[in-house]
Amino acid sequence: MSLQARMVEFIERSEPADLRISRTKVADIRLIASTTGDLSEGVARGAFRRDLLDKLNILPIQVPPLRERKEDIPFLLKRFLDEACEEHGRKLRPGPQTLKRLSEHDWPGNIAEMRKAIIRLVIMAEGTEIKADDTPAVLQQSYGWKQAQPESQINLSRLDEMELKEISAALERNMWIPIWV
Repeated sequence: MSLQARMVEFIERSEPADLRISRTKVADIRLIASTTGDLSEGVARGAFRRDLLDKLNILPIQVPPLRERKEDIPFLLKRFLDEACEEHGRKLRPGPQTLKRLSEHDWPGNIAEMRKAIIRLVIMAEGTEIKADDTPAVLQQSYGWKQAQPESQINLSRLDEMELKEISAALERNMWIPIWV
């Protein structure tokens, strides 16, 4: 709460108090705050200061979750794919079924989940196309999403396969008999 008190003072005076020096400096600021929680509930629980909420809540903007903005998903997928490909030195394109599958996902972690999933897909993709078969393992890693699929048809990602091989090799080196083959 002491940090919250300092934030209120800073917003009121536009002067950050630096504890290391005796003078303050005037700052011309525009503050944008973001949260995934309900700050009103935090005030009711005593975990968030009412006066700070009042100062932050001048122009509230409610952004609906990604699952309620399905029309934004293709644009965001393209942007994150372009960024991830550039970052990892890859040239990939998603197949039509891949886009369909990713667009139908609810994205409970919103944009952060989508960005991480796309990065995983770029890293794990073989060839120049991200295949629809690559998506279940990636989406399952994010927030426990599971695709209804018979256990016998589950395809392991390359990372899972490498991990399985390493574990099997470690077990064999230590005279263990692996129960999966």
